[in-house]
Amino acid sequence: MKLAVLPNLTKKNAREIALSVCRQGEALGVQCLMCEQISVAFPQQKILFLPEEEVLKICDFVISIGGDGTMIHDAKLAAPLKKPVLGINAGRLGFMTGLEPQEISMLKNLVCNDFSIDRRMLLDVKLEKDGQICYEAQCINDAALVRGEELRLLECSAACDGKPIARYLADGMVVSTPTGSTAYSLSAGGPVVDPSLECLLLTPVCAHTLFSRPMVFGAQAKLSLRAEMRDGGSVYLSCDGETIKVPDGCTLQVVKSDTYADFIRIKNDTFMDRLQAKFFRKGPLA
Repeated sequence: MKLAVLPNLTKKNAREIALSVCRQGEALGVQCLMCEQISVAFPQQKILFLPEEEVLKICDFVISIGGDGTMIHDAKLAAPLKKPVLGINAGRLGFMTGLEPQEISMLKNLVCNDFSIDRRMLLDVKLEKDGQICYEAQCINDAALVRGEELRLLECSAACDGKPIARYLADGMVVSTPTGSTAYSLSAGGPVVDPSLECLLLTPVCAHTLFSRPMVFGAQAKLSLRAEMRDGGSVYLSCDGETIKVPDGCTLQVVKSDTYADFIRIKNDTFMDRLQAKFFRKGPLA
């Protein structure tokens, strides 16, 4: 068995956690792989360093060490190759990660095949103008059209399958997966959705209306969003936190992707267990 160990070394404890994972892997007879660009941080270790593409290609599982953002990044790398990802929390909240640092001994469950897979849908996102694609990406959490530095409202409109469904003045709009329902959409007042479901959530951000509500659409829906600011203000597109400026006249197209991300679940906790533990008992900054 081969484990791709991907630590986010900007996190305070990520290096120590990665070393613990590799020691545990060695004890279990598992080969640990890392990307060659971080080899200088692990001198004299029994780790095989290879180019990132090779690491992801030959591994059996991906071990992502960091916070939720790290896991999202690594899961998007692994998803096209259908490699399951296990997150180990080296951040603050770690809602999406499967283990805490003190639980690394549970990696033996991978060797014993004692785990389950949470399959999560992704979004395919495209910015289009005059029939041409200006930008495209995949999202595990969400895609958001939001205002820039100007403290003025955007003129937002949304359509589903070509039919208009909403118009409002707002700071922006968020389209999220069920996985992303506990991220930006939640902060904007959207519903919490069990990630085992497949659907698209549309949530306005700080809409200036008494009647704006989040909406939930089926997995086959095709959403088209436009956001403009009068007097030439800036509009930005954020895909899982990666942000670009939207060219004038572009439409955002969002559909369910054919690609899925597979998250390894070693513990027997449910989605509601994690929701209680991470949001209600400890709080998001604990």
